[in-house]
Amino acid sequence: MATDIEKLEEIVLRVASVEPYGVTDEEIRKNLPENVSPNERLQTYNNLLQRGRLQLKKLHGKLFYQAVEEHFANKLQGLTAEERLVYSHVEEAGNKGIWTRDLRNVSRLQQTQLTKILKNLELKKLVKPFKSVKSKNKKLYMPFDLEPSVDVTGGPWYCNQEFDAEFFDILYKQSLRFIRGSSTAVTVGEVANHITSLGISKEKLEINDFESLLQTMIYDGVIEKLSKRSESGNSIVVYRSCRHTTPFATLGEVPCGICPVYKSCSIDGTISPANCIYLQKWEESLEF
Repeated sequence: MATDIEKLEEIVLRVASVEPYGVTDEEIRKNLPENVSPNERLQTYNNLLQRGRLQLKKLHGKLFYQAVEEHFANKLQGLTAEERLVYSHVEEAGNKGIWTRDLRNVSRLQQTQLTKILKNLELKKLVKPFKSVKSKNKKLYMPFDLEPSVDVTGGPWYCNQEFDAEFFDILYKQSLRFIRGSSTAVTVGEVANHITSLGISKEKLEINDFESLLQTMIYDGVIEKLSKRSESGNSIVVYRSCRHTTPFATLGEVPCGICPVYKSCSIDGTISPANCIYLQKWEESLEF
């Protein structure tokens, strides 16, 4: 007795949804009833492929079946063969994107035809264009539902493909001030919580963003990274201010740079470097 095709389709889609890159025919067969014939299995594959609910992908020389959400399959349903071809290359590139010239080369389409196809895919909200901080003049395309990778956008330190030096400098100084003001070494999570509480950044910063910020401070010689045992006995990474700094690492902390009355300061005036307690404290903090 033949197995109901609709039930087989449900099983195939469920199994093919487990892994992000799909599953092989062998893995699907393991989950099908024993009485399913090869013809019924192939008919199930063909039905799902024709409706766009299943995609075939080749990885490391093997064929994989990947499930496609129904609402997304409906978007792909009306695409031409050329549009499907272009979209498959964009999808394969993932969140790193693909350059229009590379897209033209792999699809072997004329530029005018490719431009028209990309425009249609944009209107259907299947792909979107963006630019990389590494190559500002290159136009890249990626799937509409994805966000560009940090390698492409430069992360939170970039705005409109330009390095946001002012934003980075503010976070740098506030993080350094927090570390120097702490009586004990701090974790990257504690630095992140402090900066978040200040409300400096409009976008959410991830832990790896703070790790790259702290790594810059290590290179500058103003903080150092250590390992210590937590209360549970695990080894954790902590950061503390360097005990020995150079004049070049501390010039940015000179109080004169942020003094609100620096215009009234003079050698023989009431406000003078000679009697400035903030300048004296800064000089005492220098260690050579």
